[in-house]
This record gives sequence, C-alpha cells and structure tokens, in this order.
Amino acid sequence: MIRSKLAASLLSMSVLFSISCDTESCDREAPILRFENYEYNIFQLSESVFIDSLIVKVAFDDCQGDIGIKDNETGFNLHTFQYEFVDSTWVRVEPVNPADTLAFFAKVPFSDKINEGNRLEGTVEQRFGSVKQRSDTIRFEMMLIDRAGNRSERITTPTFILQDY
Repeated sequence: MIRSKLAASLLSMSVLFSISCDTESCDREAPILRFENYEYNIFQLSESVFIDSLIVKVAFDDCQGDIGIKDNETGFNLHTFQYEFVDSTWVRVEPVNPADTLAFFAKVPFSDKINEGNRLEGTVEQRFGSVKQRSDTIRFEMMLIDRAGNRSERITTPTFILQDY
C-alpha cells in the first residue's frame, strides 16, 4: 500500500519555480529556505474512488544566485522527507522500495537568465499526489542544495491534517 502510493506520488509530483535577481550583496554561503503555504485537494473520480493531492510552496534566498540543475545534469537539489504522526510519534515514511524515495526529491531547474554572483530569491512549488499513508497527520522536512553544494538548513513544514475520503 505504501509503495503504490509513493509510486503514484512520483508520477504526479512536479516542481514549479519563479525567480527574481537582486544586486544587493550578502555573505551567506548556504541558501535559506522557508515555508510559504500549501494547498490540499481531494478529487472524486467516481462514487467510491477518491484521490488527493498536496502542493507545498517554499521560498528560497541564495546570496550567490547559484541555484538550479541544468537539463543535462543528474541529481536532485530539493530534498523532501515525509513524516507521519503515528502512535504519538513522528515517523519518517520509508518506502518498501528505496527507489521510491525519489518521489520526494526534485530538481529546481537552472536558468541561464541568472547571473551567478547576484542574490537570487524565488519560490518553489512541489506537487505531490496521494500523500496519505497510515496516518491522516503528516509534515515534511525540506532542504535545498545550491550548485556549490551548500545546503540550506532543513525546514519543517507545519502539520497537515488530511481529510478522510
């Protein structure tokens, strides 16, 4: 059950992002990531078939402007980990198949319109399908990695309480 839902997440997850450049300088090496908001939806496909989706929106700020992975490059620069509240404890969702972990790792794309060395601010929307596993209460931890390998601090989203359907 967990594996099939994570596989569905992989198929329906995408990342959208917007950017702005700023010539204001700063000395921080690692990017900053902060939670902005989320959108949770339930869709009824038939009388007894429902699917859910979650969009998590985060903002980033990087002093060097070196965020993004080029089309011909491999790897992921947005790492997201899902946790469920089970028996009064936060438990990380560990897929049966380790390859399913990729459902939560994403590429924030590189833009050649950005001059590295300039401060870069933007937003990222990470889309997930069927995030409900064993619990109706979840949260995520997220981390962004810039092109130089600097890692933002892990942020923890607010708790999401998923509706029954």
